[in-house]
Amino acid sequence: MITDTSNEIIQSIDNGIKPYIKMDNIKYSDHTIKMFSLLFNHIANSREHWNLNKNKLKYSKYTGIPCDISYYPTKIKKYIHHNIHTYYKIIFNVREHDIIVYIGSDKNTDNNAFLQKMIKNIYIWLFVAYYFSKGECSQTLEIYLSLTNEIKKLPSLKNEYIDRQHVNTAFTYACKKDNEIHIFREEEWFKVFIHETFHSLGLDFSMFENTDTNNQIMKLFNVKNDVRIAETYCEIWAEIINNMFIVFSNTRWNENQEKWLNTLNTKLVKMMHYERIFSLFQCCKVLNYFNINYTELINSTNTISSYKDKTHTLSYYIVKSIFMFHLDDYMQECIKLNGYSLDFNKKKNKYIQNMNTYCNIVKKMYKNENFIESLNSVCKISKNKKMFSKNIIETLRMSVYEVK
Repeated sequence: MITDTSNEIIQSIDNGIKPYIKMDNIKYSDHTIKMFSLLFNHIANSREHWNLNKNKLKYSKYTGIPCDISYYPTKIKKYIHHNIHTYYKIIFNVREHDIIVYIGSDKNTDNNAFLQKMIKNIYIWLFVAYYFSKGECSQTLEIYLSLTNEIKKLPSLKNEYIDRQHVNTAFTYACKKDNEIHIFREEEWFKVFIHETFHSLGLDFSMFENTDTNNQIMKLFNVKNDVRIAETYCEIWAEIINNMFIVFSNTRWNENQEKWLNTLNTKLVKMMHYERIFSLFQCCKVLNYFNINYTELINSTNTISSYKDKTHTLSYYIVKSIFMFHLDDYMQECIKLNGYSLDFNKKKNKYIQNMNTYCNIVKKMYKNENFIESLNSVCKISKNKKMFSKNIIETLRMSVYEVK
């Protein structure tokens, strides 16, 4: 079952957005469907490994906070100190990589089913992710999950900068040999975990990003911002894969593999349509907060001073919405770059060229008339506060679907 928030977002899209915009379902190419099917097969294979190895995991309790939380947002640090006093520690091995997971919550985590479900999904995803990961990245990985109830939402004061406490849920390090992932909200935790593994396992290109790629994107949008364009790669894949896990766990196995994959892909495509609409809605929310429209953002000859941002909102909400709108084209461009792999092509003699090619995908799409028309329609709707609940108006979460 999906969360109440996910249901509320879906109802808001059905009743408040879809009737008023022209945004059809995408017909996905054979290449994209092949990539989706490949990943579904990897998930199925990984579940078999989980079933074989789940009794080998070592569980224990840890009293206190098992990691340095000084970098966490202040409000979240206070929440953890006051409410989370015990963590569960789970040790296991995935493809010869040593994994330690710490899970802390103020809820009753003595419920074994709660822990098993979380660890099962973590294990299955890591088994898939390490298949695509190359080299020395995250030979050992410690994962710290502090399941606080602090949600991502717009600043309460109009002139406040959008910062980490409003947008971010986690952090990690790009391709360290002995690595850590820190997740400090329950909201979207599994999607965020997938996103962070793209950094920590070196599947993205964040370790190679430079001022040139940053400047290429800033020139398109006339803002002074640390863009981190690799965030879009991690986030889009995380949203797709999160939905794949939901679809996979709610679809009965069929011995006719073609029929089984068709069912999975049909469900996934439907879910991604909602993600595409929601990404436009969230993009509008950020633009509205900064009191600008998209046309001003891309056509202004001067840097837009009202765009006050201390994190990577341009990538998380604006560039991501461009890619999500053109999702099939985006997928095909990624397949051209990387083949049927999640690992961004970082071959020594090609990584700069490939990062430039990735920036060129933005350049090809960001002025598309259909995108701008759809975005403007959604932005007009998003300003009608009577159409949506306070939760929907304020939320800065990035995805629709989340499982209880």
